[in-house]
Amino acid sequence: MIDVDPKRYSVHRLLSWKHDAEQEANDEVEGRPRQLPADDEEQEDGWICPFCKSFVGLENHVCLGCRAEVIRGSTAKERDNAMKVGLLVGALTAFGVFGLMPQWLNSTFGWQVPATFGLGLVALGIGGGLALLSGLGCILFDERLHRRRPPRFFRPTLT
Repeated sequence: MIDVDPKRYSVHRLLSWKHDAEQEANDEVEGRPRQLPADDEEQEDGWICPFCKSFVGLENHVCLGCRAEVIRGSTAKERDNAMKVGLLVGALTAFGVFGLMPQWLNSTFGWQVPATFGLGLVALGIGGGLALLSGLGCILFDERLHRRRPPRFFRPTLT
């Protein structure tokens, strides 16, 4: 029995199933020995959609069964949040290095270190660059963390 729902399965897949079923029936009628299923190397790689249980190939970005979006990695919102966390960490690090460290060196060791190590407003640019690099590093880390896992499926909802 073949499910003939073209919204759930691609036409190419349905036709290949039909051809395989007809070939099996002809082989059985003619008395030929039954062939074993295809090797694992010939099978298509992909994932099973958790919503509709249909097969989604590696190259597909949308499930053909339920129209769920397949995300391999971080979503745009997750990347935004990672950038915000990275900027915050970088800004706090820059504040610690340029704002608090000279005071700590003065009070602990008695050294005469000027505020912001004598860089003045240039320290703001260096701190901003440090915050930006930290933000980009957090995005790359988050993306790598999500790419190691199987893809996630997001079905559109009505709001």
